[in-house]
Amino acid sequence: MKILRRLTCVLLLLALLVPMLGVTPAATTTGGDTQTHTKNKVVSVVYDNSTSMTKEDRWHYSRYAIQSLMALLGPNDRLIITPMNRPSSSSPISNMSYTFEVDLRSENRENAMKDAMANAVLKDTPQGTTPGASIKYAVQALVEAGMKKVSETTATDKNENEYFLVVLTDGAIDDDYSGAQAEKALEPYLPEYASFQMLYLAFSSGAVDLSKSSVLMPYSNFSPYLAKTPDGVTDIMQEVANRITGRYALSKSDYTLSGNKVTLNLDNVGFSLRSISVMIQKTNAKLTGATYGGAVVSVNQGATISADNELGILDGYS
Repeated sequence: MKILRRLTCVLLLLALLVPMLGVTPAATTTGGDTQTHTKNKVVSVVYDNSTSMTKEDRWHYSRYAIQSLMALLGPNDRLIITPMNRPSSSSPISNMSYTFEVDLRSENRENAMKDAMANAVLKDTPQGTTPGASIKYAVQALVEAGMKKVSETTATDKNENEYFLVVLTDGAIDDDYSGAQAEKALEPYLPEYASFQMLYLAFSSGAVDLSKSSVLMPYSNFSPYLAKTPDGVTDIMQEVANRITGRYALSKSDYTLSGNKVTLNLDNVGFSLRSISVMIQKTNAKLTGATYGGAVVSVNQGATISADNELGILDGYS
């Protein structure tokens, strides 16, 4: 059943189907005490706001993708967004003036997401070109958050953060769909900052598959994702969000569907849980209750994702 395939992870007793749910496993247990080794995530997103993003609803799907990250990252994580171009201008950015950070520490995640989506970088209609040079500002944001070059690290360094560079584009870096300019723009950072993960998300009918790049694929910290059709972005973001946050995706056998109610048994997941996340996408779905280990679980973070222009994202959930 196609709808069920969209359920990523886990939550208990929902009044309607909820599109993206997640559980984060606790790390390891020693002597009965949970040792939480999960590091904070620092995610820097390069947001393609060029004219070509207005085609095939790419702009709307990229906004959806960013909301997915906003909703699923934790309060101790960081999410920094850098546009390819200045908002309301066709000129490429030349400094970090337009880079901004989402307030993930806000007690009201919903309002923090609304504030971020109202930023001109994400709000204004895309225009201009796709300069690969803007990627350096997104990398600089990670450096300012503590990421070091390989040449600067020592064996005794202890870092509580994991660093991710997410390039969200339709694949036309410097207006070139062949992949050559993307390779030129991305490759220099991969050996220089080997401690971070670069996730390249391209979605459009003309995007090239960089998983076949002989220049980029030798680097273990490079992962390309490709969606030839816009609705494929939902599957990609599900995978990327789980990868960044460390969430575990359950199978169909882990939950049951009865009428309009989904029931998931958290006691059978096979590992201890550190957190539970619920993300509801503009439906009248609601969480009616959750238990784990016989005790009622309270959800301390919630967020609703809004799809632009009533797009049929996730099989019409929006």
